[in-house]
Amino acid sequence: MHISRRQFLKRGSGALALASLPLITGCPLAGLIRTVESRRSVDGILETDLCVCFARNRIDETWLRSRTYEGRIPGPTLRAKPGDTLRIHIQNALPNENDDDGHTHSHKGGHNHNIPGGFNITNFHSHGLHVSPKGNADNPYRMFMPGDTNIVQIDIPGDHPAGTFWYHPHHHGAVTAQLMGGMAGALIVEGDIDDVPEIAEAREHILVIQELRINEDGETPLMDEHTFHDGHHADFAGSVLKRTINGQVNPTITMRPGEVQRWRFIQAGVEQITPIALDNHAFHHIAMDGISFKKPDEVDSVVLAPGNRADVLVKAGAPGTYYLRKHAYDQGAGEVDEDILATVKVQGSPLDMPLPTGLPTPSSLQFIADDEVETIRQVSFSVDAAGPGEMFPRFTINGQLFDPDRIDEAIPLGAVEEWIITSATTDEHPFHIHTHSFQVSEIENEPVRPKRWQDTVIVPGFGIVRVRIRFNDFVGKSVYHCHIVTHEDLGMMANFKVAGQS
Repeated sequence: MHISRRQFLKRGSGALALASLPLITGCPLAGLIRTVESRRSVDGILETDLCVCFARNRIDETWLRSRTYEGRIPGPTLRAKPGDTLRIHIQNALPNENDDDGHTHSHKGGHNHNIPGGFNITNFHSHGLHVSPKGNADNPYRMFMPGDTNIVQIDIPGDHPAGTFWYHPHHHGAVTAQLMGGMAGALIVEGDIDDVPEIAEAREHILVIQELRINEDGETPLMDEHTFHDGHHADFAGSVLKRTINGQVNPTITMRPGEVQRWRFIQAGVEQITPIALDNHAFHHIAMDGISFKKPDEVDSVVLAPGNRADVLVKAGAPGTYYLRKHAYDQGAGEVDEDILATVKVQGSPLDMPLPTGLPTPSSLQFIADDEVETIRQVSFSVDAAGPGEMFPRFTINGQLFDPDRIDEAIPLGAVEEWIITSATTDEHPFHIHTHSFQVSEIENEPVRPKRWQDTVIVPGFGIVRVRIRFNDFVGKSVYHCHIVTHEDLGMMANFKVAGQS
């Protein structure tokens, strides 16, 4: 008999105590790529439980005890359609600070919002969805306390783009600890692009890329006074980085010669910008951050910051073994070495599958002309050394640390704006704003071609990016921030509020 976690938690006072104990679930070792469990909407509603709990998962040859969704890394894939409602019951089965856990605390330290803490408090962010930020929808200010069950209800607009999105926790000060332990999952909106014949015939792989860190105790390290050794670059000394896809280190993807597959990349990592390429193969890039292009763009690689997604079609070449690689990359803190993400084996009888020549684009997103822009705003990411008595460097936006009670940008409903985003350091900073996709118009003063929509864009070190945004349908308060979540947790986040008659 299957008993939902919500039913389990309701069965007496001892149930929650049991639920807070670490589950031992185990992710598969290297082998064929794992297909993550999917949960689909039925009759316009996706109603499901998500239990946030400690679990032990085997990552390669190492066991990791960490905070998870449903005891798994990554969490289940949620699949819905435009016009559907997500109704998610989040059960926080993490221990309270007063429990004899010995590992974490549930409170925030003092009144400083930018000291990491509250590691067992959580919430839910539907990254990339164009939905309301208010109430119990995609609201990053909510706090789901240990022992509580909270409902997240998100109404997806009927004209919402079909594409690849994802979900993860967003409680300020705890995002790094929770994401670095594997708390993330795919969120797919199904629609017109999936009906393109060449795409409908292609086998799909959802590839959730994560950066899991394991300390000497087999747990997720927490940010403390030892995290930053060289000024402002996080160095979780004594921990091992495991870069995984669907919870596996270097899994195998099989293809037949001439076969076309659809790969949905989700960069659900903490801090590393990730250039991805497949030996001797091109990517036919069909969508970025959940928004499809007019036609496939043939490229050698895609570069994903934490938060980015890329949909690509891959047409297999000659029989053989190839490697899906994360290329070496320097995002301002020194070059990070190349790594192998997966092994691709092309074998078997050949196919001759075609690639599409055109793609449907979202009717709700029309590119913004120069004369539509009404307001220009400046956003500057900067980092300063820790001051006297401070434990951490100061990660700021426009010179200010995050304060949830401050409104940094007041925006009238219906506004069309251009935001000029700069980095005042050698570091690259991925800019992400909630609720809204934006048109990336220029990077380093060069027009972006072909035009595209994103919700996360890399700002080069000492560089500049221009984006254009329509604030045309949702009112309420939300956040924008650097999606290197160690930076975000320490203050590199700000608030915007859209006001008007909805």
